[in-house]
Amino acid sequence: MKKLLFMLMAVMAFSLSAWSGNSSPKSEERKASTVATKSLVTKSMSDKIADACLRNEGYTLTVFYRANEKQLTTSDIIAGKGREILMNLNKHPQYAENFIREIVRIWGYKGLKSLGFTENEINISKKIVANP
Repeated sequence: MKKLLFMLMAVMAFSLSAWSGNSSPKSEERKASTVATKSLVTKSMSDKIADACLRNEGYTLTVFYRANEKQLTTSDIIAGKGREILMNLNKHPQYAENFIREIVRIWGYKGLKSLGFTENEINISKKIVANP
C-alpha cells in the first residue's frame, strides 16, 4: 500500500512540475515578444497621412478610423484619441501601416499617389502591404 501511495505521489508531483513548466513562455519567447519590430513607415509618409486626415481630405479620416478600428474604439474617437494619434503619427507607425493597407485595399496605389506619396514611398508601401 505504501508503495502504491508513493508512486501515486511521484506521478502527481511529476505531472504538476511538467504542467507548470509548460505554462510559462521560454526566455527566448519572452525576449522575442518584447522586441519591437522597426516600421518601414517614414516620417514623411506619416506626415502626409496625418495632414490629409486632419484636413478631412475626402474620406481619409474615415478610412483611418476604419483601418484602426481594432485599436481605436468609438469612445476613444469621441474622446479625441484619434486626433491625438494623428498629431503624433510618426510615433505610432502601426496606425500608419494599417491606414496604408486600407487605402491600397480600397483605391490601390493610386490612392497613395493622390496623397502625395513619392515612387520610393509607394515602393515602401508595397513592402508594408506584402507583410501584414
